[in-house]
Amino acid sequence: MNTAIATPKTRIEVNSRKEAWAIVDQVFPTDYSKDEECSQRAGYPVYRSTAEGHYYDYICDLNDRFEINLSTGKTVNVWFSELYWKFRGIAEDNIALRQKVDDLETEIESLKFMLDLYEKQKHELQERNAELTAKIEKVFALVSSI
Repeated sequence: MNTAIATPKTRIEVNSRKEAWAIVDQVFPTDYSKDEECSQRAGYPVYRSTAEGHYYDYICDLNDRFEINLSTGKTVNVWFSELYWKFRGIAEDNIALRQKVDDLETEIESLKFMLDLYEKQKHELQERNAELTAKIEKVFALVSSI
């Protein structure tokens, strides 16, 4: 007869934070909220049970995994898979790329504005040049008629 030995630590692997929080909701016995003071001391987000008598039930967001600690002594680690990190990297690359595209679009708009201004000034200078040329020709015509 083969019996599985229950261990106090359990490891689960997921592909998204949404999936990880779903596991937390299945495993964690109560509602929870972020413990700001504990999070500040720990240097990472800590979520603690809001139910009376469950102070020692808490969740640590350790970036690479969620560590669910229960007052029963059981710990469940919900690890983010290699696939998660690849998707996260792609998403971060997409965000950086989107920012570069936004920056380029802003620069293009600025260049269009400057080009329009240049064209307007060029046109005004051409008109002014034509006026001055006409006046100079009149002066030369008057001088040559004397």
